[in-house]
Amino acid sequence: MGIGKKLIFAASFSLFASAGAYAYAADHTVGSAEELTGLAARVNAGESFEGDTVTLTADIVLNKDVVDYDGTLRDGSYSSWTPIGTEDAPFKGSFNGGGHVITGIYINDPELSYQGLFGVVSGGDIYNITVKDSYISVKDHAGAVAGYAIDGAVISSCHNDCTAVRTENRSGGIVGWTDRSDVYNCSSNGYCSSSRCSGGIVGDVYSNGKIYNCYNAGAVEGSQLVGGISGGTTSADIQNCINVGEVSDGYLIAGGAGSRSIENCFALSNDTVNTGLTIGTSSSTAKTFSGYGAALDEPVEMNGVSYTRAVDALNAWVTADETEIMYSPWVQRDMYPYLRDGVVSAVRTSFGSETSMWSNSDLEEAYKAQLIPDVIAGEDLTQRISRAEFAAVAVRLYEVLTGAEASSAGADGFTDIAGTECEQYILKANALDIVLGVGSGKYAPEADITREELATMLCRTIKKYSFEDWSMDNDSEYYLDTSGVKVFEDDALISEWAKPSVYYMSKLGIITGVDKLHFAPRNTTSEQEAEGYASATREQALAMSLRIYRISDILK
Repeated sequence: MGIGKKLIFAASFSLFASAGAYAYAADHTVGSAEELTGLAARVNAGESFEGDTVTLTADIVLNKDVVDYDGTLRDGSYSSWTPIGTEDAPFKGSFNGGGHVITGIYINDPELSYQGLFGVVSGGDIYNITVKDSYISVKDHAGAVAGYAIDGAVISSCHNDCTAVRTENRSGGIVGWTDRSDVYNCSSNGYCSSSRCSGGIVGDVYSNGKIYNCYNAGAVEGSQLVGGISGGTTSADIQNCINVGEVSDGYLIAGGAGSRSIENCFALSNDTVNTGLTIGTSSSTAKTFSGYGAALDEPVEMNGVSYTRAVDALNAWVTADETEIMYSPWVQRDMYPYLRDGVVSAVRTSFGSETSMWSNSDLEEAYKAQLIPDVIAGEDLTQRISRAEFAAVAVRLYEVLTGAEASSAGADGFTDIAGTECEQYILKANALDIVLGVGSGKYAPEADITREELATMLCRTIKKYSFEDWSMDNDSEYYLDTSGVKVFEDDALISEWAKPSVYYMSKLGIITGVDKLHFAPRNTTSEQEAEGYASATREQALAMSLRIYRISDILK
């Protein structure tokens, strides 16, 4: 399935390859319980996925109705889960949960260690995933998302929804044990219990770790080193976290000694079961709040401003942070602050000032792949993309795929782009024959790009990447395989010059219709134009660019 002289990639390909009793996605996507099991088998056999991103494309149910809300296991027969990654064969890649939910993880064996959705993650990052209605009862080192995160691993925007984690040592709502690894933008509404090191977010932070911008509402129990956010904290920075969960025989924020700092953290007052906020910290600004509206028992000052509500102090920290990470904002719901929108995403400042929830996981991956051009980085990505900006997206995709900077040499030039922010991108796109203009020597840089124009420009980008000698002069020598593609009901509205590209992009899954029947290639009424009927947004364009990037190995 592809392009080439006379016939390129006409043979169909399968998105999923099989190996023995297991299957996993050849393009590193996972969309079923069988594929998730296959991923675990591959990693545990030594395929670390280092440098690769595995993307979850659907919610997955492994078991149903596993635990009650108090963390007790319900009567029933459940299929056991084998975690992804072991001590000897850890997961080293990136896992993008795509905002999806994995339900019904069941692990119940008193001899096991390093248990969770992931067993051991070394230097990789796990993000945008919720583990729900699951039960993990093992010897030690367990969390809903990961048992052990080590050597620079990052766990972000991960969530525990009614998952019970029980161990003898190191039990965490998100991660059991971290070593030189970070956890941020995570939340737990589950249950944790351990004889030693039990924490609502992390069971034990062993060395030089961070827990930033996290929230716990689950019950935490134990007999030694118990905390609402972290149990053991040998060497950790805990900042901008909040705990509203009940902590039995422990501390509201951190239960261990030796923490480097606990800053701007808050906890719901509950003197009947807790012995204090923190223990053994060299620097602490943890405070309690009580009552409706999360009013702080004592004001907190940040950057010279005094705050009396927890949610305001939390957001002041988010706003003031100057790292590359954009931490999720907080909102007030009923009595307590919550991370915005429940399942949140690890959004970087380079993404944009505004993004849609559906796009955040794609934007995270596009950011890592350096697909986001500077002209729209930091802008409102929910807005329509212009013809000029889309030229920048196409050129950036070409440069990433080829590993070389595009040249503007040989460009025809246009009379209406001089001095515009995207001028060089447009010239490069024209030199590559990706864009041709609208006639009369003009490009119309500020006009919204139509969906048929977008499909055509993307298709030309693929042609230029696949075949260096391709140009518009010899375009007739190339054939696009669109066999088997269902014709859209509004096919008559698609311009003849755009049809091959539209249906080829549709066959690859790069750009789909506005519904199952219609493509909406261009505006035919002024009302459609006003509504953006046939237009695309910046984040939609980036998602399409990313889809091409994901399958680039089969396009060359």
